[in-house]
Amino acid sequence: MRRSFTGLVAAMENDKPKTDGDDKEIGDNANSLETDAIEISDSAAEGEAHQAATDEAESTAEALENFAVAIRGAQANGGLNEHGAQILSIATEHMFTRMGIDSHQSSMPALESYGTTSSRLQAGVIALEAINEQIKNIWKAIVAAIKKAYEWVKKYWLQVFGAAEKLQKRAKALEEAARSPGSTTKEKTFENDRLAKALAIDNAVPANIVAEATNLKEAVSTVVSVGAKLSGDIGEIAIKALDELKGDSLGPLLAMAKPFPGSDKVGDPQAEGLAAGQEGIEVSRSKQLPGGRALISRTPAASTSGKTLEQMIKLVGETSYTMGKYSSKIKDEPVGKKFNTALKADAGKIANTVGLIAEEMLAYRKATPKLEEMQSKLAAAAEKIANGAGAEEDEAKRKDLSACKSIATMANRVFTQPGAEFMKYAVNTSKALLDYVEESLKQYEKAAA
Repeated sequence: MRRSFTGLVAAMENDKPKTDGDDKEIGDNANSLETDAIEISDSAAEGEAHQAATDEAESTAEALENFAVAIRGAQANGGLNEHGAQILSIATEHMFTRMGIDSHQSSMPALESYGTTSSRLQAGVIALEAINEQIKNIWKAIVAAIKKAYEWVKKYWLQVFGAAEKLQKRAKALEEAARSPGSTTKEKTFENDRLAKALAIDNAVPANIVAEATNLKEAVSTVVSVGAKLSGDIGEIAIKALDELKGDSLGPLLAMAKPFPGSDKVGDPQAEGLAAGQEGIEVSRSKQLPGGRALISRTPAASTSGKTLEQMIKLVGETSYTMGKYSSKIKDEPVGKKFNTALKADAGKIANTVGLIAEEMLAYRKATPKLEEMQSKLAAAAEKIANGAGAEEDEAKRKDLSACKSIATMANRVFTQPGAEFMKYAVNTSKALLDYVEESLKQYEKAAA
């Protein structure tokens, strides 16, 4: 999902995710969790859209910087001719439109300005000034976006932690209910379309839901432990790099970006329906999780030795951790929607596992203050150098600025991905597991009636 950059900034100005406090009665815990899950999904979608637009802005600024380099080269050889100017006009108008910039107010010279040699040189100077101004504006908008992301993250995690506490309470109640007398079921199977979509593996209701609940718990543990550490480590390097304007920090940053533990490299991502990265980026994924989902890592290949700064900037831009469909073989509708009624012992195990999942989610609360502090420092460090973007004359410093911009956006990305995206999935899937337990236990209630 992409938005124009001005749309992103406007959205962040109005970004006020709802937080679910203790004023809501737990009462019907399933309904209460349903509301929380919807709010978390809505809030997560906003955060994902913000980050996608921020990434696009960073890419656009990089492209504009490349145009500026090309114009400087042309200036040393008599300036752009009319054909080159036309290509420049088409490309920049497209990029300005994507960013929400009025191309008629961008001060780019008209095509007729590139007639004679002297006018071409003068037009080149004006074009450079216009491009540099927009690079500076985009840089400032990225800084504003990082600040808004910081505020969004704080509110979002409050929503997740509130939902996790409710998951714990409901899981405990269902675990106790599973211990009630009676082992005879009136119905040995039942159908449920919603639960089938949420829990399916390979397009079918899993035969062993107890095991799938355990797989989910392991994935949550990985995101909580590894994800928090990765975010913290990358954040520290990024803040230092921006403070010292050190573009060569890209090397250590890329070396740190590893696939999530337990992931397998995907040999042919496109055959699996997964977007392939550029050369030097490897795609890895976790085992398939309920709902046909997986943790997907797009990370640099083992070594970045011999890479130029420009090449490393591109690798940083492609590095990401997301939650997505395991492969294109996963369909929107599972083949079967019939569940076996869980044995009471299994129902109790699933509820217990969901309680442990909620505990893992709440454990992430310990990491959030430090990460929030880092995100705030990242914004402050980026703001210090934003004014120099686009106006720097020294070629080496321009490259460092470009590298630092990529570092800032990557660090901001790992503060939210895949943690926020994954927790939305974990809350919804944990709720589905508890719904399955409850539906199973209802079959025993019918038998006792």
